Order: sequence, then structure tokens, then C-alpha cells
Amino acid sequence: MSDYLFSDHRLSEYLHQLGRDASNAVAGMDPEDILQKPADDLADIIEAHYRIQIPALRRDQEVLSEPREIMQQVIDYGRAITVPALQLTLTVPFEGDSKFFRYQPNTFTSAPPTATIGNGRKLVVTVIGRSLDGAQVRSTFEQTLSEIDRYLGWQREMANPHNDSLRKNALRDIAARKEKLLAARSMAASIGLNMKPVLPIPSSHKAPQIQRKPVPPSLSPEKRKAFVSEPELVEADYQHILQIIESMAKVMERGPEAFVHLDEESVRQHFLLPLNGHYRGDGTAEAFNNSGKTDILIRVEDRNVFIAECKFWGGAKVCHDAIDQLLGYLTWRDTKACLMMFSRLKEFSYMLGELWKSVESHPNFMKEERKEGETRRRYTFRSKNDPDRLLVLTVLAFNVPKA
Repeated sequence: MSDYLFSDHRLSEYLHQLGRDASNAVAGMDPEDILQKPADDLADIIEAHYRIQIPALRRDQEVLSEPREIMQQVIDYGRAITVPALQLTLTVPFEGDSKFFRYQPNTFTSAPPTATIGNGRKLVVTVIGRSLDGAQVRSTFEQTLSEIDRYLGWQREMANPHNDSLRKNALRDIAARKEKLLAARSMAASIGLNMKPVLPIPSSHKAPQIQRKPVPPSLSPEKRKAFVSEPELVEADYQHILQIIESMAKVMERGPEAFVHLDEESVRQHFLLPLNGHYRGDGTAEAFNNSGKTDILIRVEDRNVFIAECKFWGGAKVCHDAIDQLLGYLTWRDTKACLMMFSRLKEFSYMLGELWKSVESHPNFMKEERKEGETRRRYTFRSKNDPDRLLVLTVLAFNVPKA
């Protein structure tokens, strides 16, 4: 027996409640997860659980059954009688969640289509008649399935905004809750009484050893003894550092003949001076220092909050090795880094394409955050040893061809 589809519940009410459930799920997450795990990982959980999939009919896989003889009850002059009839069924597989065949979209008709929701994600459309004509049966099937597709289209118009906003809203809720948790921990710490949390609770504060001149030092970690804090290079300083690096690299691009014989270690030295001209560490110490042959570091409490690598393009292996080295320096939960890739090739556009492909093919690549220009992109990578530790990596490409 076929049923009326799209008639049992209101889809608008379901979506409204689902959105609230997603927000409540963030509110119910363990505080340790909110504080310690990457927001993107938590948003993945919310998105996977609360994203909906409106059914899609697979018309290319529909199957018509053999005609079946049945007895059909009809009304004849006011009397119910049983007469022989033929029954044909068209079984149409579908993808998606079958429950949405029961939900009414905001746009609907007074006579919704009828069908049976079968097992195994199959929709069954039935035609019964005493004298059936092939063309008429085909037309009935087509009309019914077209009407079902129309209803599903109306549902998608409602579901797409929900799905599209799910991740953005989750990240917003996660950030807001994290901010409240950190504020609460900071407030409790300011009371001045001994506090013994069950587990140390990490947070972030501006790294006290790296301040843009003449900005005064920020709150020191000693005043936050109630929980273990992890220094973080704030975004404004990170962007300013990248701006200094790009400005120096532009000088090299405009006069490549002066740098053509320099190796990576020598190139690195040309960046240290302007960087330390803008930033200072504690006292008279230089904020930026070198470690190894090609890297530039900012260290706080003997651990790195900023790392930069200078490399000349030599293929995907050079790129992967440089990223591996950056990941090897990852110690704090959120470390920011820069990979400066110099090209001495004449075909700079070709090198750019290969560079972006190489970055995204690295096994610890997580996602591309955004394109910040033709020669600048921002990425997120995971630590090799701790998936909760992330590396924010900006890749800068510069053209310094051989003379």
C-alpha cells in the first residue's frame, strides 16, 4: 500500500531544532577538549553528526517488475466488490536519509506524491489497474517521480543553508566557549588562592619575549599559576613579521644579481637584521636567532613560537624536507612558521604550480587556510607525534633568477 510522502513532519521545525542541538553539543563538550584540541577537529565532529543528506533518486538504476495479477476492491453502484487487476511496481534506489521522505518542506502542494519507502534505500512506486496501457503506465511513473524530485528540490533549498552554516557556527561556538573558559580560569587565578585542577589546563597568551617596539610587555605567565599556559605568537605580530620578510625579499627580487652567489645560509642572514630591527626579546636579547643553517627562530622558555626556513626550489623533496624540519621544531600547541622558497628558474609560474602541489602532498598536510596572494598561501599542518599540535605555515615564493 503506497503512502503519502512529505506529509508527517515540518522540515523547518526539524532544522531549527537540529541547529540548536549542534550548539548544545558544543556547550556539552569536555572543557579539556575545547582547550586542547584543534577547533577544526571539534568542528569536524559537529559537522559529521549534524549535517543532513536529502535523498537523491538514482533514476539510472530503476527496475520495473513483472506484471502481477491481484484482486482489487472497487465500488460498483455503491457496493464494494473485488475484481481482477494488474499491478506494476517501479523500484528506484536512492542515496541519502530516507526519513526526509516524511518531512514537508516550506513549499508543497495539496496532493503530495505517493510511494512506499522500501528496505535498503529503495523507493517503490506502484500502478494498479484493470486495463493498463504501456504509455499511460510510463507517464504515471514519470509524473510521480518528477513530483518526488520536485519535493526533494524544495527540501534541498532548506537544507543547504543549514549544512553550509554548520561548520561556521560550530567554530564560532567553540571559539566563544574557549574564550569563556580561559576567562574563567584567569579570573580564578587572580583570586590568589591555591587551586589544584584535576589536570593542567593549557591556554594561550601572547609570548612575553616577543613584543613589537615600543609595545610594553603583556601579562607574564607567572600571574597565571592556576593553569599551565602556552605562549603564542599573536596574529598581528605574525602578519607584521611576514610583511618584513616580504619587503626584504622584494629587494632581492629587484636586484637578483647581488644575491646570485649566496647560499641558503647567507640568504638567511639578510633577513635576521631587519627582523631584529623591529623586534626585541627580554632585555637586550635579539628576538630572532638562528639555529642550524637555514632557519630563523623565536624562542620562549627554550621552545619555539615562530620558525622560518629559507630554501631554494629543487623539487618536491626539497619542499617536503623543509616542512619536515619545521614540524621538528613544533613544541607549543600553536606554532607559527614561514617557508621562504626562492626560485632561480626562468619559468617562475611553473615553479609556483609545483610548489603548491608539493605542499599539499605532504603527509602531515591538514588544509589550506587561504590564498593570500599569487605567491603567498597559508596552510595548517599536524605534528607528527601529537595530532592536537598544529603548525600554521605561510609559504612565500620569490623569484630570483640567475643573471
